[in-house]
Amino acid sequence: MTASTAGGPARERLRFLDAVRGWALILMVLNHTGRWWQDAVMRWPRYYLIYVTLTLAAPMFVFLVGFCLPLSASRTGDEWAALGRWAVRGVRIILAGLLLNALVFPEDPIWNNGVLQTLGFSILVAAPAALLLRSRVGRWGLVGAAIAMYLLFVATFPRLTAWVGAHPRGSRVLFL
Repeated sequence: MTASTAGGPARERLRFLDAVRGWALILMVLNHTGRWWQDAVMRWPRYYLIYVTLTLAAPMFVFLVGFCLPLSASRTGDEWAALGRWAVRGVRIILAGLLLNALVFPEDPIWNNGVLQTLGFSILVAAPAALLLRSRVGRWGLVGAAIAMYLLFVATFPRLTAWVGAHPRGSRVLFL
């Protein structure tokens, strides 16, 4: 008996998303564990491993968040139930990031922000925004909000840079 005959259509997995998840996880594990299996001398192979894996893995995870949230809402049909699941998922990812900080980076404060905390926060912010994707006005509103946030960032960058220099602890939590 298949899932489609047991009470509804079978949900087919999108294999390319699983492949992107897999590569992102492999790259992130290489990045986070490289300090233990590579010597501490910064040569070109170590430089490439650390910076290439970080610059590839983090955007891949952000892509997955932005792509998979609206996809999962469109598959369930119940956006409000999906919103609750996303909120729980976002909080769990933030907590996992804090645990990772404690285990992998014990010399740093646990509250340092990292990729997992950023992803969890982006899920908490993107989930309600994903509900706006159903309407044309909502989509254009999101585009307008993104443009406004970018322009605000550009306009405030010099003051933000000065604030980061004056507040090292706060800036580590918010912008590490």
